[in-house]
Amino acid sequence: MYSDYDTMRTMLRLAHSPRTFSPTRTLFVDGLVTLATTLGAINRVGEQIDDLLYGDFRKQPLGSPIYIVAAPRSGTTFLHRMMSNDPQFTSLKLYETFFPTISGHKVASRVATANGKLGSLLGRIRARLDDNYFGAWEGLHDTGLNQEEEDEALWALAFATPAIWLVLPFPDEFDHLRFVDRLPREKREQLVAYYRQCVQRHLYTHAGKTLLGKNVLLPGRFEIVTEAVPEARFVHVLRHPYEALPSTLSLFTIPWQWHSPHIKPDGAEVRALAKLTIDYYRFLHQKTLESERDGSNRFVCIQYRDLLKDPAARVFEIYERFGLQMSEEVRTQLIASAAQQKKFKSDHQYSLAQFGLTKDFVYAELKDIFDHYGFER
Repeated sequence: MYSDYDTMRTMLRLAHSPRTFSPTRTLFVDGLVTLATTLGAINRVGEQIDDLLYGDFRKQPLGSPIYIVAAPRSGTTFLHRMMSNDPQFTSLKLYETFFPTISGHKVASRVATANGKLGSLLGRIRARLDDNYFGAWEGLHDTGLNQEEEDEALWALAFATPAIWLVLPFPDEFDHLRFVDRLPREKREQLVAYYRQCVQRHLYTHAGKTLLGKNVLLPGRFEIVTEAVPEARFVHVLRHPYEALPSTLSLFTIPWQWHSPHIKPDGAEVRALAKLTIDYYRFLHQKTLESERDGSNRFVCIQYRDLLKDPAARVFEIYERFGLQMSEEVRTQLIASAAQQKKFKSDHQYSLAQFGLTKDFVYAELKDIFDHYGFER
């Protein structure tokens, strides 16, 4: 288990400094730091148990995982959950990202399959946790402890993610987390080892399967992930920036409305989030072009609108590109699932102007992408 205590100390300093103090935000930060350090302590015990009982997990092959990547709010969850129905894949459930050890997984599995009164009680507790802690994103990004989810909690427990901005909206103080790949060598090496073992532990408990992951913040740690899992492949879902940017900002500023309501929708903090998203757009575009040039086919790029128009066809395209086999049962299930998903339409509408952005600004920042894909200006 790895934790960047330098970043943790910065969080506590900002939460308690008279200059940046806010009662609600300080309570929020203290609670999350306490939770992260508690889970970290539990997971360190789990790692020791793993070493005693399941030490051969270190020999677990990593295979060729597939990661679905994109700017936030670009259909990654939609695609990830469709493909997760194929039994050849294994995806991390949210609770598994909080307890990424083999022993932790086994305990959680026992709890999840408890019957009788105990099982009923645990089910009600889980439902209450889902409602209380993840309900704020309902309709924007529905999730829960037993839902397939991205592996962001692994990085949050390590205090190595720009998601820290969600609880402490001081981008300049956490500029080093925009691209975790740029951390000092010692920290990078520790993160590589930590992430590799997390993947090995998960595959050890799901033997014979291929990891299917997703993460919208992966561009900032791309080198760490690919060093840890050298044969990783990527599906890049590309959404028109005019649509993705305001939708992203609406999602990521939800916690601010609770603990920092003074932040304006078009303030500097929101603009920093927009800049981060734009930087990640550029990064994924460059990686896609590199894959095309070197013929590695490591990246598959599909457009968001095409994904919504014909989800099944896009999944078939991914399978063909990566040489994956699909059973008739999975094919039938996928077509039915895609047909159902096509009926969904979000009720949430956002505009660039709402967040102080203009189309001219976005176009100027991402002109290469507009030109390459023929996006309407």
